[in-house]
Amino acid sequence: MRRRLSVMLILVAVVSGCAPDPVNAAEDLPELLAAWQARAGAVGVAMAVDAPGQPTWIGAAGLSDIDAQAPLAADDQFRIGSVTKTFTAVVMLQQAEEGKVGFDDPVARHLDGFPWGEDVTVRHLLAHTSGIPDYQRVHGFLDGQRTDRDRRWTADELIGLIADRDLGHAPGSRFAYSNTNYTLLGQVIAAVSGNPWATEVRRRILEPLGMHDTSIPSVSIPSVEGVSPELVAGYADIDADGQLDNVGGGSWPALESEGEAVGNIISTVTDLQRFAAALFRGRLLQPTSMATMLGEDDGQPLGLHRQAYVDDTAIGHSGADPGFAATMTYLPDRDITIVVLTNHGSVDPVDLVAVTARLLRRATGRAGGG
Repeated sequence: MRRRLSVMLILVAVVSGCAPDPVNAAEDLPELLAAWQARAGAVGVAMAVDAPGQPTWIGAAGLSDIDAQAPLAADDQFRIGSVTKTFTAVVMLQQAEEGKVGFDDPVARHLDGFPWGEDVTVRHLLAHTSGIPDYQRVHGFLDGQRTDRDRRWTADELIGLIADRDLGHAPGSRFAYSNTNYTLLGQVIAAVSGNPWATEVRRRILEPLGMHDTSIPSVSIPSVEGVSPELVAGYADIDADGQLDNVGGGSWPALESEGEAVGNIISTVTDLQRFAAALFRGRLLQPTSMATMLGEDDGQPLGLHRQAYVDDTAIGHSGADPGFAATMTYLPDRDITIVVLTNHGSVDPVDLVAVTARLLRRATGRAGGG
């Protein structure tokens, strides 16, 4: 009871901007994480924080399995959902560096038979400015994915769901998030490289960075990878009865085949932190490519999104799968990366990023007193 009171007081103090001063992030982050998990009611949550001048901090709070009452470990594996899109974008930018594809290439240059292939470019897909409808918004798609877990989708079938629809806007005219964009990018990557998308992600990113606890349960190379037994249970109130259901554990072919380049990676906070640090500190892309990815050339990031957390400019990506939520955030003004993974699909890990960023701002002495 005394510990629960102390962690709640820390959370209230940080949220109000009146955290005790000075702050020792290495000591306060475990209590902050436990406080957030209790306040949010999250089943389990893991977080990794890399700030200059301090060792990378990795921690976990809550449970990996409600029935077994198993505590969550910091090296447990989660589905990371659309954070996968950042991996896809990195591979595409690497191929552009190699001269294999151009940002202004029409999709038709690499894929045959796509309805808007002459009008939509690779950049439009990367930036979500293509206007292509999102197949996930087709009526009944997500419900069918949950009820028929063993269905296996092909990219052509997914694109076929929206092929007879009109573009939502002229390509390049505005931003509109669409999973179809990254389904197409996965196909372009395969066409350009001659390898499945998953193979390119593994050889270009996972293996060079030593991300040994990250897997891709890919239907394109099913003999290579399956769902790791270390994947934690994922929870959501799937039938809206007020009770959490275990919906995310084990293999889910309908989710994994639909995901591919859209959202099909399983990882840990340690591995995802390693990826974030390598990406944002210039180990995966050349400086000009990194500037393009950050949107410094035309204002629109590629495979990333800008957000504001507690007076900080932040860039990264979030993701969600049934029973899971994830976010990977970089604070460029302070060279801080924060990764949060949870096995509770209805909580928002971005809220924890915001609170953590505020605590770290005080830890570096750059915030006012409370």
